[in-house]
Amino acid sequence: MGESQFGHKTGERLALALLSYSNNSYSETFIAAHQRLLAGEKKLYFGGFIPALLKAIGKSSPTSAQARCFFLPWQSPQPLKNLALHFLARSFQKEKINCALAEYGTTGAIVYPVCQKLSIPLIVHFHGFDVSRRSVLKAYKVRYSEMFKYASSIIVVSKAMKAATLRLGCPEEKIIWSVCGPDDLFFEIKSKNKWRAAVFFGAGRFVEKKAPHKTIFAFHQVLKLYPDARLIMAGDGPLLSVCKKTVKHLGISRSIEFPGVLTPFQIRDKMKMAMAFVQHSVTAEDGDMEGTPVSILEAQAAGLPVISTLHAGIPDVVIHGETGLLCGEHDVDAMAKNMVFVLDNPDRAEQMGLLGRKRVAEKFTLERHINTINQLVEKSCRCYDRQQ
Repeated sequence: MGESQFGHKTGERLALALLSYSNNSYSETFIAAHQRLLAGEKKLYFGGFIPALLKAIGKSSPTSAQARCFFLPWQSPQPLKNLALHFLARSFQKEKINCALAEYGTTGAIVYPVCQKLSIPLIVHFHGFDVSRRSVLKAYKVRYSEMFKYASSIIVVSKAMKAATLRLGCPEEKIIWSVCGPDDLFFEIKSKNKWRAAVFFGAGRFVEKKAPHKTIFAFHQVLKLYPDARLIMAGDGPLLSVCKKTVKHLGISRSIEFPGVLTPFQIRDKMKMAMAFVQHSVTAEDGDMEGTPVSILEAQAAGLPVISTLHAGIPDVVIHGETGLLCGEHDVDAMAKNMVFVLDNPDRAEQMGLLGRKRVAEKFTLERHINTINQLVEKSCRCYDRQQ
């Protein structure tokens, strides 16, 4: 009996456990892409600090298959944590899980003992806060060290994140840099920047590390030169209310639109009318940082020049002066000048957008990212099969 493409005996199916804290965060488009596109029979575990709610992906009528679901915070008593991990292990056995992919390092650190006990290969995908927020690094220091020893591969989405995981003690040979690319629907946009209105577009959570208020302050300066310009800021989050009050206080409510959470298709439609994508990412007070924002890759796929900051993985995918314009974190004046440059130079803006689209198509596609994970799963399963 031969081996399949995933290293198992021919006829044996791959059951891949995808583990994540939640299942419906609108901002986690990369997790949705993994659920939709990765190979194998996928089982999604989600629902709290210890993912314990199971849903089969790809079936006509997905249903919960867990008798008990635990939505446990970090402060939960250890006996409850142990019980939740016990039921997770039993579910892995029942579902005959062959490999596990943990979304976020914190999830991987929690579930690795279950994988180790059952001799199931574990791949851990870091995304941002899990390798930058100081409180997380302190709480998970020991767990991370142990997880790094067991995990088959550690996926990071930026060069800065790779450096951070190395500092935490992860063996370099286990680290894979793979940026989650944009959905193909964003490549469908064909209209040229110079034909578009004086509209800037941004999309993401209204949280400290995305500094939406900085984008508003920069745009306020732009309005002094281009009073008819508009800014659309899609998304939701704890800073949305403050941003709306700030806009009202500045007297520019007619120039800024807050449409709330949008679907990928709605975001694509907004990008069709925009001159550029804007996002002022910064390092938060608690150390929290971006990974590589998928929204920036989506904008580049749509042919938009990106106006952003020299933060985390953004310089990995945006080349200053070629595919976008980057400034230092918190430098509102520089961001305003970059926005004005796009409006002053529509032909140059169009060229930057086209170069950005070309670069993403060559280096950062979703297909490339999914193929990388599929290959890691295949390699991990093959290695564990040989050890059994």
